[in-house]
Amino acid sequence: NNGNFRGDITGASGNFSGNLSGGTIDIGGTDASSFHVNSAGDMWLGASSYSSAPFRVSASGDAVAGNLTVSSISVTGGEIHI
Repeated sequence: NNGNFRGDITGASGNFSGNLSGGTIDIGGTDASSFHVNSAGDMWLGASSYSSAPFRVSASGDAVAGNLTVSSISVTGGEIHI
């Protein structure tokens, strides 16, 4: 069946399958445990705004992280500055 919903939908548990679309995702409020995705495709964790988040990835692939462990890396252009 089909349905159109406006407002908040809350459930204690359950499963979802299929497609989900929307403007933004905000989980966990504005503290260090929060997770967000905006309608432009930018993702960030740990703050209420993208620009102040300690971990963030833009839709174009730019990333900011405090510490990063990488098992392998390949550079196909540009520069690495250490």
